[in-house]
Amino acid sequence: MSSLNHLPLEILSLIGKHLQPWDLYECSLVNKRFYTATNPLLWRTLELFDAETLQKVITSLVDARDSLGRHVRDLVTYCDGFNDNDFLLLIKHLPHLVSFTSEAADNLTDNSLHRLAHYCPNLTTLYLRLSPVSLPSIISLSQHCHQLRDVCLDACPNISSSDFFSALAHGAMTLERLQVDVSQMLDLREPRIADKAVLDLAVLDRLTELCLWYAPNAFSERIITLTTTDHIPWPHLKDIDLSESSYTHLTDRQFVAFIQSHPDLTSIALNSSLLTNTSLHAIAIYLPSVSSITLLSCRHFTHLAVRRLIRNCPRLTSFFLSEGCLWIEHFPEMREAPFKMGLIATTTTAAATSGHGYVTAMYTDDLQQIRLGPEPGDE
Repeated sequence: MSSLNHLPLEILSLIGKHLQPWDLYECSLVNKRFYTATNPLLWRTLELFDAETLQKVITSLVDARDSLGRHVRDLVTYCDGFNDNDFLLLIKHLPHLVSFTSEAADNLTDNSLHRLAHYCPNLTTLYLRLSPVSLPSIISLSQHCHQLRDVCLDACPNISSSDFFSALAHGAMTLERLQVDVSQMLDLREPRIADKAVLDLAVLDRLTELCLWYAPNAFSERIITLTTTDHIPWPHLKDIDLSESSYTHLTDRQFVAFIQSHPDLTSIALNSSLLTNTSLHAIAIYLPSVSSITLLSCRHFTHLAVRRLIRNCPRLTSFFLSEGCLWIEHFPEMREAPFKMGLIATTTTAAATSGHGYVTAMYTDDLQQIRLGPEPGDE
């Protein structure tokens, strides 16, 4: 232990970054030097699971002589009842916060959230679920948090206007990941407004992940078919998820054009009723690194085309389809352990094992078994 005591604090801190929290806690009790090196790491991430923990943390931050809050980089809250007063008491002690996540943000309103940018200008990640946050707070964040890269607003009922995308376009130019429930943006059903919202989105050219839940079909279609005269929208896109949107009428030609212009895609999830084997063939050609595919409402795929896609995409680890597209009997490799291997049938376990029902999900083991099977024949 004496040799460790002679290590510089910076080296002890680097070692500490590879330890689990309970090991860090033990190290902090060894002596003053170990405490100095490891205590900042213990405070780096705050996870608040209940009101009792919240009050203890606030008391510690207020009473601490050495400003413990300056070590905090990530704040995660799960406790029901976490409200504006709690948030403001806490956040003013966390000047270097870069990530804020609230899984139960029902009581977090604009009264506190619009001050988040003031207290935490270096914020890079914001995840809110069920919060009544509205546009003024989004405008404040996009204008003052110049390093904001990751935004997720899940089931936030007051995100109810397409002006949300305009606010991001005029401020959050650094965004790389955007996940938003747009179910309350009723104005997106208007084609003209949907067009403008997509053009606002296109300004965010650093996006690598785009997930829009419950988008109207016209809006989803416009995202896929958007073309501009001077550049490809979202040239770095790796993950697009529109699968929870209303089903679209995207054609093979439109879909193929999109994936041709976005060769870095590794995950794609869409809801379209018109796609055929042509689209599956194009995925194998233009998306060599694809790992996850979700294609819902598609009824025109054949089992041979699916087999061919799986064999030609070696990195594919998950593939999801709607019921009614593929029969279990066309994939005998999956019959022996249908539920263990990721097979979802429309009837019972016995029916699935006997070869009745649909394939709606394939995971790593299923896909590998299919790759090891016979070459698909001609259709």
